[in-house]
This record gives sequence, structure tokens and C-alpha cells, in this order.
Amino acid sequence: MDAATFIQNGFHNRHIRFEIDGKVFSGVVVDDPNHKEGKSKRTDYTFIPTRHMKEWHSYQKENNKGKMYSLSSVIDIALITRAELI
Repeated sequence: MDAATFIQNGFHNRHIRFEIDGKVFSGVVVDDPNHKEGKSKRTDYTFIPTRHMKEWHSYQKENNKGKMYSLSSVIDIALITRAELI
């Protein structure tokens, strides 16, 4: 899925379920310009899994980027084959 389609369908910064290579994931996908580690192309976005969202948000309030990034990962949204809002 290209970035324009991803954003136009309202999946950016929203709680979604999506599929990559037959594996299903759920969480929030954000374009975080400060999270640079592991990002090499424009379609690399930060993924916060559902199970880490509350903890990630509390670290965001503290501006603790190290802890935030330890709970998230980088995904290539171009590899998403299916997505839906939760």
C-alpha cells in the first residue's frame, strides 16, 4: 500500500489491524520524524503495537523517546496488503 492510499483511507494515526506477509498486526502506525533508527525509505513508519499503546503514551507524556522507541518498531507500509480500522 502506498503512503497516499494509506493516509487517504484514514489508517494513519488510527488504531488499525493490518496484514504483512500473511501475518496480522494491530496497533497504531505513525510517521514520527524523530524516530530515525531503522528507517531507510519514505514508506518506513513507526508502529506501536496495541499491547504497548498505554505504556508508549505515558512515556510520550514524559518525552522519554528512548522508552517510546523501545516499545515500537519500524514497518514499511508499502508491504501492507490489507488494513482496517479497529
